[in-house]
Amino acid sequence: MAYKPQTREKAFALYCDGKTLEQISRKLKIRRNTISTWKGRYDWDKRRAAIEQKATEKTDNWRAREMAKAVKGHFEVARGLRGAITKKLKRLLVAASPNTLDIERLSKALKNTTDVERQALGLSTSKTENVGEGGGPIEHEHVFRWADGDDDTI
Repeated sequence: MAYKPQTREKAFALYCDGKTLEQISRKLKIRRNTISTWKGRYDWDKRRAAIEQKATEKTDNWRAREMAKAVKGHFEVARGLRGAITKKLKRLLVAASPNTLDIERLSKALKNTTDVERQALGLSTSKTENVGEGGGPIEHEHVFRWADGDDDTI
C-alpha cells in the first residue's frame, strides 16, 4: 500500500519523540515492517541525530547569550557600585576629620566590587569578604553607616 509523504513524516516525528516502531505502528495503524522499512530507507537515525545536534547547538547558543547578558549585568552593577563607593571614599578622605572605620569599610567594599568585575571578566579575584556588624560576613549587600548619621545601602 502506498502512503502519503505526510504519513511517513508523521511516523518520523513520532520516532523523534522517542516512540518505538511498535508504538508508531499501533498509533498510525500501519504495519510495523512498513515503519521499519521507512526507518532504514529514509535514514531516520541519522536525521534524528542531525535534528538533535541542531537543537543542542541552538540551546548552547541561547545559554551562551543568556550567560553573556548576566555577566554584562553583573559587570555594570559592579562598575556602578565602584563609582558610588569611590565618590563617597573621596569625600571622606578630604573631610576635616575622616572616620577611619568608614574608610576601611569603603575600601573593602571597593575591593569586593573590583573582584565582582574581575569575575565577570573571567579573571582571578582576591579572597576578601564583606564584613557586617558583629564581624560576620554579609553577602551582596553593603550598608554603610557614616559618622554623620547618613546611611547608604549599595
